[in-house]
Amino acid sequence: MVLLHGRPQTWYEWRHLIPVPAREHPVIAPDLRGWGETERPAVRSGCECHVNTWVSAGQVRKAARRPLDIPVPAVAGEHSPGQHMIDFVRRLAPEAQGVVLPGCGHLVPEERPAELARLVTDFLAGAPGTE
Repeated sequence: MVLLHGRPQTWYEWRHLIPVPAREHPVIAPDLRGWGETERPAVRSGCECHVNTWVSAGQVRKAARRPLDIPVPAVAGEHSPGQHMIDFVRRLAPEAQGVVLPGCGHLVPEERPAELARLVTDFLAGAPGTE
């Protein structure tokens, strides 16, 4: 399982979730380029988050040319991008299983770690090749 954090978080965002799937599956939670302890090759000023956003946007456009055909969960908070995030993920993985958590804000792993862990566990239990 690969856990990708949002902006401006790091792998640490996933600290409550990692132990749950790691009981039965390999888990990778990298710091995305330009965040955490990674190098910031495109950064020359205090506007690094904006530079990284444009770089990431280009990478997403390129990746969307060939959508993922693997199971992908997408979880968002109601008081953040919510359904817009689910729709965005489906541009990259058309069959993504999306859940919007009512009453939740932007930082789902921080605000609802137990519920997120349950969703991930249920997802992995039903994903092909995980029996």
